[in-house]
Amino acid sequence: MALCQTCQGKSTLNVPGKCTSCGSLTTHFAYRLCDACSAKQDECEWCQTPLSAGASSPLAVTQAGVSFVTCRDVDDGRTFKNMRVGEEIHVILPEDQYAWKEWATKSLPYGLREKVRGAFTPDQHNPQYGTRTIIYEVRANGNYLLELHEVQRSWSWGWSGSQPTLQPIPGGKVWKATFDVK
Repeated sequence: MALCQTCQGKSTLNVPGKCTSCGSLTTHFAYRLCDACSAKQDECEWCQTPLSAGASSPLAVTQAGVSFVTCRDVDDGRTFKNMRVGEEIHVILPEDQYAWKEWATKSLPYGLREKVRGAFTPDQHNPQYGTRTIIYEVRANGNYLLELHEVQRSWSWGWSGSQPTLQPIPGGKVWKATFDVK
């Protein structure tokens, strides 16, 4: 059974599911890949995150023609070189909705702009777990440290309805990566 560090602490029903890659049975209901496809693709059976450090997806292109790099929890501490102004950084990190924690940018470096702070995307087999995607636009040349922290999710009720406020979690998880923009 090949699970990433994040998914090793999760629990799910001990009922087989269906592999999204080959269609055979998975070990558990919430798993997306069977053992064989997980090994072949070097991805977590549950969330399909790359298992090898540095196995993050290479530079890709959006439908609008903008180049981007995808960063995941296994890329914590990694340096991404040869980025260019106008490209994007897509950070996809796991969240557990029952823990009332989510990811937020600590302080944004000068040359990066938060473009989209996506909503929680639940795992289709177990909506307690899922991911949040935050997209940053590269705006200037330089060497930038991007730092995200787990924050406490809460709501304040007022006349305008529910508005989220983010409170840092003492001792919470931190994700960091460095981006070298030429």
